[in-house]
Amino acid sequence: MEELYKMDVMTVYGRIKFGPDGANVDHPPIAVQVQNGKLVTVFPKDAVEKPVWYPAKAWKERKQ
Repeated sequence: MEELYKMDVMTVYGRIKFGPDGANVDHPPIAVQVQNGKLVTVFPKDAVEKPVWYPAKAWKERKQ
């Protein structure tokens, strides 16, 4: 882990640098959810496209 924290490289994905919590500093994790057959961002708050469906509908109740 110590070596990962020292890492600061440019890749095809963009800059990779890990913070003290282990998360990529320039590309924070996001959460997505399939809603009405489309992939939408539901987290973090500043990237939300639509609110999270919770509880999620059963698969048989979702649109295909």
